[in-house]
Amino acid sequence: MPPVEVFAAIESAAEARSMLEQADLGDPAQRDWMHYEVALLAHWAALVTKAGEYTALGEGLADFAARCEHLLDSAARCGKPGQ
Repeated sequence: MPPVEVFAAIESAAEARSMLEQADLGDPAQRDWMHYEVALLAHWAALVTKAGEYTALGEGLADFAARCEHLLDSAARCGKPGQ
């Protein structure tokens, strides 16, 4: 059975994805909440990466967290995501 960190990381990634789909990234308050969720995802991804046999999963989730962070930073600079 996978360690609890694996389940927590997957749940965190699902939450971040759901928030990205529904959030108004032009709203600073929603971006702040997303930054928190993405930081949590990055934390869990780092723990999963250390779990040996789940390294690839952890690296993939860390990459997703980095892409989310980039999207949020872009939205903060431009007021719109992806520009």
